Parts: sequence; C-alpha cells; structure tokens
Amino acid sequence: MNTQKIRAAAALLTQWEKPAFDIGALALRVGAGGLMLVHGWPKLMQFFGDQPVQFMDPLGIGVAASLALATFAEFFCALLLVFGIMTRVAAAVLAVNMLVAVYALCALPWDKKELAVAYLVMYLAIVLIGGGRWGVSNCICRKLCKGQQSCPLS
Repeated sequence: MNTQKIRAAAALLTQWEKPAFDIGALALRVGAGGLMLVHGWPKLMQFFGDQPVQFMDPLGIGVAASLALATFAEFFCALLLVFGIMTRVAAAVLAVNMLVAVYALCALPWDKKELAVAYLVMYLAIVLIGGGRWGVSNCICRKLCKGQQSCPLS
C-alpha cells in the first residue's frame, strides 16, 4: 500500500518536473534581466545627457568605452534575457560584465560587492540551464528545428 502511494507521488512529481523547470527558468531569466535593466537604463541615459560621462575605467580602455560595454551588457543584453532571445549568449555577456564589476570592487568590503556576485551567480545559472521553454528564441526554434531536442539559439 505504501509503495503504491510512493509510486503515485513520484509519477505526479515526474509529470510536473518539466513545467516546473520551465517556470523556474522563466522566473530566473525575467527576474535577473529585469533587475539589471534598472542599472542599465541610467548608463544608457548618460550618453544622451548634457553632463560629461562619469564612469569607472577598471580595464584601462577609457571611460567612454567602459561605459559603452557596461551599457551594452546591462541594458541591451538584459533586454534580450527578458524576452528570451539568445539567452545563453546574453547571460554570458552579463556574467563577464559582473566579473569585471567584482574585479573593480575587489578592494572594497564584501557588502559592497555582494550584489555583483549575486548577479554573477544568476547569470552563470542561466548560461548553464538556458532560458527554458518560454522565450522568443525557443518559439522560433520550435518552428524552424522541428523535432530537435535542443535549440542552438536559446
């Protein structure tokens, strides 16, 4: 009797495993991308303001180039992440951006770089698991790559 209940519970869990994974991937992707947009928008607006560009130059490539790269990652790649377009590539760019941020903050106490490390962990997780089923790239792949298990775009 107990074995039947365990098997029934296991069957129920197995039935919901894939949808739960896709919901979790969607939540992680939209959450991590949406939260980063809040940081990317002010950087994007610096290019259109009257004030001189103010930004750190952790790699020694110039303030404008550093700001442009950070803006590309934190605004444009975050937008790609939210919509599920080239998810792994966008997350990898954001992870590299967060590695640079952690490097730039390495002399500061932990509480100053904790947020960058948290973002880094989120983006690395997205690189590993992908964007899940519900994203623009995956919808395109389902139409183009009928029957394939994995999508090279997502």
